[in-house]
Amino acid sequence: MACVSFNGTTSAVSIELVSFTGSATVGSAANKEDTLNERFFYYDLYRLINGKTDILYIYSKTIANYFDKEESKGSYLIAEEYIRKIIAKERDENGYITLPEGIASEQIKFLEMFPDIYEAENNRIKVKNYNLTHDEKCAILACHSGNKSLNNYATENILHARWTIRIGAFLHGTDPVLIINLPDGETMEVSREVAGKAFSHLVKADAGIGEESTPKDNPYFSLVENTLIKIYGDI
Repeated sequence: MACVSFNGTTSAVSIELVSFTGSATVGSAANKEDTLNERFFYYDLYRLINGKTDILYIYSKTIANYFDKEESKGSYLIAEEYIRKIIAKERDENGYITLPEGIASEQIKFLEMFPDIYEAENNRIKVKNYNLTHDEKCAILACHSGNKSLNNYATENILHARWTIRIGAFLHGTDPVLIINLPDGETMEVSREVAGKAFSHLVKADAGIGEESTPKDNPYFSLVENTLIKIYGDI
């Protein structure tokens, strides 16, 4: 499930790699059983929206396995819908979208590559409300999700799913340390405590200004993004 949030100054989109069972029925709360069911229902919904995990490190294998695949197009559909919502919510009648508070200098430097779109003096970008160009889509994503392209956004989701699966399997096992082979030939040891903390972040793929908890300059990121460019082109 993907969620889009607006808080007045910025927005974010997230994919929760957890399932919503919906096992409890919201009824009339006419008796204690109904009231208890209602509480379970809303707790399950809260857990889904906020990507909450428990000590069992449970996640949806179906959702994680889907987003782990580079051929899956879900991330692209979500990104396109997120862009449409940004335009509907934040684009003014003259076509301008004001940059959110807290945008990083890295994103500003990226936006400076599009002088026909980005107005530094007014802290805003100008985009159409339909038939957007590739550059317009990239500009919207850069200042609202921290991503520089649709491929960049999809890469982030793939790595969230991939490492949720990898670390989830480790946490469900008994090994005291997880050995990770890095692309440069080095290895890294991860304790169960560190893995547990990482899992709570990985299971919710957040993309928004201030949500960049997963660095986009790590070696795995470039490897996956380059693969996506070969599959889908530079989008």
